[in-house]
Amino acid sequence: MPQTRQAQYETRILRVIAHINAHATETLSLDDLADVACLSRFHFHRVFRGMTGQTVAEAVRNARLTRASALLRDGAGVADVAGACGYGDATSFSRAFSAAFGVPPGRFRDAHAALRTQLQARDDQTTFPVEVRNVPACAGIGIQHRGSYMEIGIGFERLGAMLAARGLFGQARTMLGIYYHDPSAVEEPFLESLAAVVMDGPVETPDGFVPVEIPAARHAVMTFRGIIRG
Repeated sequence: MPQTRQAQYETRILRVIAHINAHATETLSLDDLADVACLSRFHFHRVFRGMTGQTVAEAVRNARLTRASALLRDGAGVADVAGACGYGDATSFSRAFSAAFGVPPGRFRDAHAALRTQLQARDDQTTFPVEVRNVPACAGIGIQHRGSYMEIGIGFERLGAMLAARGLFGQARTMLGIYYHDPSAVEEPFLESLAAVVMDGPVETPDGFVPVEIPAARHAVMTFRGIIRG
């Protein structure tokens, strides 16, 4: 059976998202990505923005900076990260990183190193503001992600594009990520997670999605305020 136009757009935009994240450190022009989508550059840009909520340039920048943040958390040098993530020099990288994260890359790296040291030195007493809540059952749909948990943003990009293509955004209530493994115990290539969305009311699971059912339970909850990347 031939694909509908919306299904064709979904397939093409998902292909572009995968290409961006696989080649984020390379030069990715609008014309090149339009060719990946098999659309004219002008039509491609409109379709991409309509389905993902961001411009092509923003998607490329976010993919590069997500990778950069992971390298910095591992302690890599700023100049090395700039080169590894497709930036011509450390100055342009620092400017882009600071605009996205609110702090220079060197300070970001040092802050994560200091946090690791504090957590390793901390005893069983915790001062994190955690509360226990009774959370009602909820259900929705999601797509599976395999690999680094810091790259689950790729899964949410795919999820958003698929929801838009199928006209399901009006039923979406809350986005959530579900992580199945302890990253300190499972090697990164084998980590499994789910980029999911809670839906208003029952919904059939469309092709490409998996059903998500979370039973009512008591949950430990901590509120985070700030920029989320990855």
